Amino acid sequence: KSADPAKFTFVQFLVSVIIGIPFMAVNGFPTVQAIESAIIPLLYVGIFSSGIAYTLQVAGQRRVHSSTATLIMSLESVIALLGGVVILKEQATTEELVGCLLVFVAVFIAQIEIPVRFIMFRQRKYFVE
Repeated sequence: KSADPAKFTFVQFLVSVIIGIPFMAVNGFPTVQAIESAIIPLLYVGIFSSGIAYTLQVAGQRRVHSSTATLIMSLESVIALLGGVVILKEQATTEELVGCLLVFVAVFIAQIEIPVRFIMFRQRKYFVE
């Protein structure tokens, strides 16, 4: 909560770059032609998806309880699947839809508060008196 979201995001991306460069060197660096042919998607992912959206996500996490933020972020795959189906007109498989439903139900169940009267407490003696 005390970290600046922009600085926090910058440091995370910097660490990702430092860790990623050796792996990219092993697998081969992309050619200039490959980068030029994919410049629009690269800029979109780099600026909007990674830069702006991730920074806003970090800023938003500061304002909610950590358990709530965890539940919201666990819905990322559900929202991505639904966005792909609705916006990009992609076909979702049965397994993807079932997984989406399971994650959604799990998040829903995690938010249910169980009344204390339904929880059975057992008192056990662990030490000899």
